[in-house]
Amino acid sequence: MNNIHISILCPSRGRPKNLERLIASAIENANKPDEIEFLFYIDDDDATFIDFDYEKYIELNCRIIRGKRMWISVAHNFLYSQANGEIIMAAADDFVFKTKNWDALVSDAFFNSIDNLILVYGSDLGSYKDTLAIYGFFHRDWIETVGYWTYPARGSLYDLWSFEVAKELGRLVYLPNLEIAHVHYRQGEATANFDNTYRDIYNSNSTWRPAITYKQLKRERRIDLILLCEKAQIKVPIDVKYVLAHIIVNLLKINVSKDKKRRLLSMQNKEIIIGAFRLNHWKVFRH
Repeated sequence: MNNIHISILCPSRGRPKNLERLIASAIENANKPDEIEFLFYIDDDDATFIDFDYEKYIELNCRIIRGKRMWISVAHNFLYSQANGEIIMAAADDFVFKTKNWDALVSDAFFNSIDNLILVYGSDLGSYKDTLAIYGFFHRDWIETVGYWTYPARGSLYDLWSFEVAKELGRLVYLPNLEIAHVHYRQGEATANFDNTYRDIYNSNSTWRPAITYKQLKRERRIDLILLCEKAQIKVPIDVKYVLAHIIVNLLKINVSKDKKRRLLSMQNKEIIIGAFRLNHWKVFRH
């Protein structure tokens, strides 16, 4: 495993044929297939993988980890803990690699970056194209800076999460020649049926309402942005909701510690105003 350069992480359920298609397309179109590894998380109650020919894929650096059913974001973080690659890809089991030498394109993008703190993506050959990174490639430097792989929340919309943070950071790298198809029923793909896995996701999202949770976690994304800006040694972009925080930080820049700066810059104006009238928060502004 010492020569692994790219790790493809993919929780899956009920789709062994999709995994075979994903592996085959990635390997066939890779420049250096021996430097790619696949890590799949499969629920231990998923009977569709009983006949999966696992031995066939061991020599292709494919590992299947089975365990209790969990949120996709948690499964992703578990897979990351087992990954060996320098570059990490967030994949789904309905992806198909279409571009020859896709791994070289991705590697070159990081090689040409100034500090590896970028989100590399290409076209999904569907409705999003360059407007959203349905899949993304990250360097370990990004992950180690923010402290996790995907934010551990149910229906955390991790693709939109990382895209928004990278956009605010000014570190989106879109490769128009990189095509990884998202074979999804909403994309109008004839080969993508509304199967039980899609049905489970649809029903869960109806209950969990991830879009509402996503909005409520804006401060957490702001913290990611601040940590990445500090690592990249660039100024934190000013958000209208955090204008007062920026004013306070600038006024107290001589004596305020880095931890207090992070805290202030991640607080919305309303929170700061309320905190100023509480004794335990007032100490932050005095020191």
